[in-house]
Amino acid sequence: MIKNVLVLLFILATLSLSSCDSSDPYYYEPDFTTVPEAFPREDSVKSVLPNGLIIYDVKIGDGPFTVQNKDVINGYYTGRKLKDDEIFDSTYKDGLTNYFNLNLGGVNANSGTFNFIEGFRQGFVGMKKGGQRVIVIPPDLGYAGTGNLLENDTLVFDVEVHSFVAAKK
Repeated sequence: MIKNVLVLLFILATLSLSSCDSSDPYYYEPDFTTVPEAFPREDSVKSVLPNGLIIYDVKIGDGPFTVQNKDVINGYYTGRKLKDDEIFDSTYKDGLTNYFNLNLGGVNANSGTFNFIEGFRQGFVGMKKGGQRVIVIPPDLGYAGTGNLLENDTLVFDVEVHSFVAAKK
């Protein structure tokens, strides 16, 4: 009896360990090989907002619209941790632009889904079509208090506005 229990435990342990590798159909490892190098900050115009958000304007962009708080835009971003430059997310990985509704922020109490952190939303304000920025977000404007693995990290986002979908009037 004890021998059968030990064999069963061994089989279960082996199965649980084998389900953690990349051959598991539910395992997802993001591929960041298509993500461009980090935007350069050396020759960019730097702004520091009173709340600690740092913005580097890499490319100003053009057009009649500037991003406002309630706009829906189409663009790209790459998120890195400041301390080690490790990429944790990027829209470039799938080669498609993403729609950003800048009116959505924080945790949605009804669905539990997370939209955009405050520093990310604020960092887009004032950008134009074709504009590129580096946004440095302190933890209190990032994931602080959310239980997210990045809640204590200063984050760096390279962002780019591709087009306006719905501009606030």
